[in-house]
Amino acid sequence: MCTEYDLIVDLSHVSELVIVGERLELHHISASDLVTLYEDPENLSIYNKVDFTNPYRVLVDGHSPLKWRVPQVKANLEVNKWFVRWMVLRETREIVGSVSFHGAPDENGMLEIGLGVHENFWRQGFGYEALLGMWLWAASQSGVLKFRYTVDPNNEASVGLVRKFGFAHVGQQIDDEDGPEDIYEMSVKDFLKQYAWRTSLLCIETEGDGRGENQPELIWRESKAEHGRRAKRDHEKWDSKQRGEHECDT
Repeated sequence: MCTEYDLIVDLSHVSELVIVGERLELHHISASDLVTLYEDPENLSIYNKVDFTNPYRVLVDGHSPLKWRVPQVKANLEVNKWFVRWMVLRETREIVGSVSFHGAPDENGMLEIGLGVHENFWRQGFGYEALLGMWLWAASQSGVLKFRYTVDPNNEASVGLVRKFGFAHVGQQIDDEDGPEDIYEMSVKDFLKQYAWRTSLLCIETEGDGRGENQPELIWRESKAEHGRRAKRDHEKWDSKQRGEHECDT
């Protein structure tokens, strides 16, 4: 018989699917490993069951979001699905950064994200690739309606990055630690209008089965030809609706 405690323990070891981009893999950190990384950062056991390394000590040295994410996870394990992923360079199998949403979607379906790239890998497009992968994944999740990205207005690289995606500047807020931040947002609907085709270049693989066993399996991939056919059908449907017509998708 499975007890409530057993369910909690199992959930703490569950990792979400790996998001695989052109150069990066985004590996989700389980709740138990997240707590270990924060409370015992020199404990190398969290790398025992993975095929990548952390030579740049990402999330070990320097500024880290773990001081916010770990208390949230301890309060509610289920929220961890939205949290920290390693940015793993596929070519070298090295961690070069991390990316995480700030929490589950709020009552308005809004998701805010943050990321950090090690300075050795700045201005090489890794931030763009990580954000694209995370937002494409999030767009497929229930209840997600809007993406938000906040940035120091003096950080030209980050401002340029979010503007590259076409996010709109909607205001400013004062962060307790970082001071003034500009707020950029985009609806999931508008995001997918621009970037849904990128699913042809993105695949998602299973990280494990909740018992710590790696079981890689390709579960989502769309060829460019398939995307082209689907995009054409979607455009024809949209065009018909604009003319007030009814069309069935065959």
